[in-house]
Amino acid sequence: MCRSTLIRIPPDLDGEELRDGMFLKAGLAHGSLAVERADERGRPYLVERKSDDNVRRHARIYALFDWCCGSDAQWLYDIDDNLSIYSHDHGRYLPPMDTGFLTRAALEAEVGRDNSLTDSPVGLNANELMDVASDLLKVSENDLLTILKGVPASWPVDDETLGALGWFLFERREGVAQRLMQLTSRV
Repeated sequence: MCRSTLIRIPPDLDGEELRDGMFLKAGLAHGSLAVERADERGRPYLVERKSDDNVRRHARIYALFDWCCGSDAQWLYDIDDNLSIYSHDHGRYLPPMDTGFLTRAALEAEVGRDNSLTDSPVGLNANELMDVASDLLKVSENDLLTILKGVPASWPVDDETLGALGWFLFERREGVAQRLMQLTSRV
């Protein structure tokens, strides 16, 4: 993922259209560092596996996409950094995918779903897949709680929904780790 931070959209930009009916809303928002010279030719499939450190990054993208139920595979390749890859899914991680607003019911409905990328795993590094699987299994409820406590109170999500998100991610980690380990036989 590109380095990210919280940003403040000033009131004078409230209602400005970004594109395709998407509008800015004044207040806190999530922003990420722009990749100045980006190439999106990998959409929707991962490419350039042998460039830069992408063999490692691809393994982590497989994990992220499955763990967080990604639905709109978009990959940026940094032309100025040996085609290193970044995900930029524009909020299409986490259920439900149709509205973009988290709900407990949507999380509960999707918690057991296999959301593996359909890309060929050929060329992935089996050791990296095992490392990522191990990292996922180490994620604790307390780790997730610490992250969720960082969500600004002004965001339109209540504590119950954040609790459901923590539960969702904690419950999915084992299944995703197992699927990553199973991929090692196909690389």
